[in-house]
Amino acid sequence: HKGRITLYVSPSPRGIVLKVMETDPQYPIRNIRLISPGFEKTHESQVFHPAFLKRWAGFKVIRFMDWMRTNNSEVETWADRPTPGLQTQGSDRGVALEYMILLANRLKANPWFSMPHESTHDYVENFAKMVKSKLDPSLKVYVEYSNEVWNSRFQQARYAGRVGQGLGFSKDPFAAALFFYANRAKEIFQIWEDVFGGPDRLVRVLAAHNTNPWTSEKILGFRKAYKKADVLAIAPYFGGELGKPETEVEVAKMSLKDILDRCRRDMGIRHKEVAEHVAVAKKYRLGLVAYEGGQHLVGTGGAENNEQLTALFIAANRDPRMKQLYLEDLGGWKKAGGGLFTAFSSMGAYGKWGSWGILENRNQNPIRAPKYQAII
Repeated sequence: HKGRITLYVSPSPRGIVLKVMETDPQYPIRNIRLISPGFEKTHESQVFHPAFLKRWAGFKVIRFMDWMRTNNSEVETWADRPTPGLQTQGSDRGVALEYMILLANRLKANPWFSMPHESTHDYVENFAKMVKSKLDPSLKVYVEYSNEVWNSRFQQARYAGRVGQGLGFSKDPFAAALFFYANRAKEIFQIWEDVFGGPDRLVRVLAAHNTNPWTSEKILGFRKAYKKADVLAIAPYFGGELGKPETEVEVAKMSLKDILDRCRRDMGIRHKEVAEHVAVAKKYRLGLVAYEGGQHLVGTGGAENNEQLTALFIAANRDPRMKQLYLEDLGGWKKAGGGLFTAFSSMGAYGKWGSWGILENRNQNPIRAPKYQAII
């Protein structure tokens, strides 16, 4: 009927893009809604697709780092935040907080929020106030300052290094970034505590580099940051060594069994590192959690352009034997003393930049997704 068009689309991994190429300035096109068939009357009250809710039912914590577009975020003030009224929830600003809270409430899952690295005190306070007013009071809130502030590939690490140097925390940009991170995290935790009337409903997260337990010591110890935290978090990925450019030719010639065997060997090394972080966490009377984790089969430093290597890594992620690897990894993590494990990531297409999703797309049969099956 009038004003309604049925479209058949083949969305890319980035989703569906709709462009208005021409319109009458006197009577412009407006009130555009792109809605899945069958949800025209209910899309406003039923925000999430039933299949989406079913897929993630049972998960107890959801880390919204990617939904918040935390890495390299340009959000600073509360006015910068994405709102439900934006034309898309897929922009660089990320998904509206209202939707994240709604999903947490629907799934009865504790939300994990990452405050943008340049966010103001006012932003953090308003964010915390909305969470307190709208989140199911039976749920806890994981609070973290940004993501991987030790990782110089991200703007937040370079920012923290600059500001930390400027504050005189250290002349070395890496150390300055760690110290600034610890200090800013303390400030952010205090804002959340003030809003929530104490830390009882909060899980205050300080994150460090899993292959470098020294970073845990430096972050937790700086100005007694550990006293404001509840957990130390790391990302105990396995298999990352296989993607290095210096060995790409050799690795690309391996069989799938060789790749999986090498992953298992690397996993053993990672679990020893986990035990070291557990010792540091215990020293400061904190628990150890994984803010991310799983396989890390991806080419780096140019090796991502090796098509043979990429194809092998994708095949390994789809191989049924990957389920057993994940189960062994989770078992080793627990045995070493690790607590909550937040697998990265929920869903994503596989390619040269990695095969991160435990599911590849919304139409995938979960039974044929070995990583999803292991985590379930």
